[in-house]
Amino acid sequence: MEPLNYGDNEVNLDEVNKFHFGYIKPNEKTTERLEFCRNDYYYQLHKLHTIPPSRERALAITKLEESLMFATKAIVVASKG
Repeated sequence: MEPLNYGDNEVNLDEVNKFHFGYIKPNEKTTERLEFCRNDYYYQLHKLHTIPPSRERALAITKLEESLMFATKAIVVASKG
């Protein structure tokens, strides 16, 4: 893919796509961090399930899932260096 030019900056889209959308295999230390993070989220999910079912509880669970997704991405990308 040809680089794009934005003013004086040249952007290599292959590198951008690899960083944002490519698969980054977690190493052993990263896997441990992910597991630790997920355990915290499972605890929070368990606490949310003690609340009677409602639209608000469903939204809180959805936001918790969304937050875990971004936390996972942050941990994996940070491990890449």
